[in-house]
Amino acid sequence: YPVLGMILANLAFSATDVFVDVGCGRGRALCCAALHGYAKVVGIEVSLELVEDAQRNAARVPGGAERISVIRGDAAALGDNFPHDGTVFYMYFPFRNQTMADFLDQLRISLQMHPRRIRLVHHSIWPGSILHRVPWLNRVETMTPGIPVFEYDPQVQGELVSKAK
Repeated sequence: YPVLGMILANLAFSATDVFVDVGCGRGRALCCAALHGYAKVVGIEVSLELVEDAQRNAARVPGGAERISVIRGDAAALGDNFPHDGTVFYMYFPFRNQTMADFLDQLRISLQMHPRRIRLVHHSIWPGSILHRVPWLNRVETMTPGIPVFEYDPQVQGELVSKAK
């Protein structure tokens, strides 16, 4: 996971940032984020087997049991389980456009209810991804090798009103 390590090392964060891995699988990115110093790390995963693996892996990280949590659910339909304190969202090709649009709608609603600056890192984005067309997300940088970072900052962009779709 050298690319993930590079992303985490180069993505500036503060002690208040909350790392969210959307489609966390067995939790490798969660563990890496906790080891890089994020005070709180959240995973979202639909598969019960993978959630259980991620929880076991998190327990092996020093302080992981306290700092890492895993939400079992469909990222496109989390409802009240959406991580409203998330500020850094990481995705490693979790799903295609319709599911991404549904997830982004939830994120937009969360940002309307709890305004905050967020960054979204999408490892393995494809050229036709909806992320390139979301009016409230600005592409702010590209990490080598071609990993885009999108941002929403209410102090710069103002109030959210448009839909992701």
